[in-house]
Amino acid sequence: MSQDTSTVGIDELNQLWGKVVAKIAFTFDERVNLGEIDYYWNVDSSVAFDTSKEEAPVVGSLFDDVQELRKLLSEIERPTTVVDLERFSSLIKAIAYLALVEK
Repeated sequence: MSQDTSTVGIDELNQLWGKVVAKIAFTFDERVNLGEIDYYWNVDSSVAFDTSKEEAPVVGSLFDDVQELRKLLSEIERPTTVVDLERFSSLIKAIAYLALVEK
């Protein structure tokens, strides 16, 4: 029986996230050292999945992303936004990059 690949359940996301965090913990121990990788290429999510158009990447700042994401933890009333999802995505990409170069 094949599964529908056009949807992902929240329970699946939770399970996947647990596995991803376990891999990060195994690879980096207690903290991920981002070192000096601050700037990165980014294509805005609003256009990233429309492959019929060419979109020039813009420069993002991982340090800014981490700073803003930490505000989600310290400012209890602060709502989580789509921009926070994009920031978190950039952080995960940076961690994946570091895991590749740490081999």
